[in-house]
Amino acid sequence: LHKCQGDCDFDDDCQDGLSCYHREEDSDLGPRGCSGNPHIKDWDYCAESNNEKCIGEDSDQLVNVGVNPPCLLHKCQGDCDADDDCGDGLICYQRD
Repeated sequence: LHKCQGDCDFDDDCQDGLSCYHREEDSDLGPRGCSGNPHIKDWDYCAESNNEKCIGEDSDQLVNVGVNPPCLLHKCQGDCDADDDCGDGLICYQRD
């Protein structure tokens, strides 16, 4: 899929250099750099990958950066949906 196209489930569904932006709520209109209304409320869209780290640093305290942050997360920052949302050497821990 190309930039701003959906529906994706994984980064591999998108062209090289793009990642799958997972919408968390119906009110989430989609990734930055894309315009228009989402086709279907459950659809996720391909967007440019962001390799910039979030503000802050690795910590042992949980920090909420927000839903679908536009940056790579540090240790104990969230919300992540996949390992690709995290900085080098970190994994996304999914709670049940």
